[in-house]
Amino acid sequence: MMGGMYRMSLVGGAEQTEIANYFPVVCPSGQPTVVQNRSRRFCVRRVEELFAFADKVEAQVNAAQTRVNNLTQSILAKAFRGELTADWRTANPELISGHNSAEALLKRIKAEREALAVKKKPVKKTNAKQVTPKKVKSE
Repeated sequence: MMGGMYRMSLVGGAEQTEIANYFPVVCPSGQPTVVQNRSRRFCVRRVEELFAFADKVEAQVNAAQTRVNNLTQSILAKAFRGELTADWRTANPELISGHNSAEALLKRIKAEREALAVKKKPVKKTNAKQVTPKKVKSE
């Protein structure tokens, strides 16, 4: 049978701040033994160590996520400024001039769009009557 103090620690467990109160181990005389106290302290210490480790891991994950977000933003900024391809463009000027230039590409896109516009079928007109609002007679 559990002593009153230990029974209360189980009932009021939500307001306890120490994990040790969740391990009410008593001997038949109603008093915890030295071995049981050591075991309880070991369990409490181990759980607290694991919680501390989990907190450290969570902090590292949050820091890594922040660094990744900053890295993504800096890569996008460099890409828009053209800094990521500057060396490649200086090494391969023939691939970005003449037929492969941006101006030539825009002209080809415009010509393709115009060709598609010519090929489009005209929209068929339906025989549906046009609905107009009726005038309301005022008295």
